[in-house]
Order: sequence, then structure tokens, then C-alpha cells
Amino acid sequence: MRALGIEGDRLRRGHRTTVSDPAAHKAPDLIGRDFTATAPNTKDVGDITYEDVGPLVVTVATARKFLSRLTVRSTSLRRR
Repeated sequence: MRALGIEGDRLRRGHRTTVSDPAAHKAPDLIGRDFTATAPNTKDVGDITYEDVGPLVVTVATARKFLSRLTVRSTSLRRR
């Protein structure tokens, strides 16, 4: 690749959204990585994702209830 002048993309440093305190108590994994539910509304999960889209940063937060088919999403846009 070097002989042909081909280079890979250099990724920018990502956003640091959380600075954790090493002395703080860690939250327990309450569902033990078991994503099956035996009854509706017994387990909930969530996720937050940040994505650069041109001059904007898109934030998507999702919460999901297992077996109830309820998914809640929240999206926000902000300029860098």
C-alpha cells in the first residue's frame, strides 16, 4: 500500500462522555447478562449512542421493556 500511496483513514479521538471515579462503587449487573424474560415488564434495558453527522452530534437514547414490545427512543441534535 505504501508503494502505491494508499493510506487508511485516521479516526478522530472519540467523545469522552463519562469520567468515572475509580474509588466509586460499581453498579451491579442486575440481570446477569440474561436477556430472556419469563413475564411481561419484568426486565428493562437501555442504551445511549453518540454519532457525528457532519457538523452535528446526534444523541440517541433507547429504553426497552422485554416481552411488552415497548421501545422508547429519544433523539437530540447539537452542533459541535
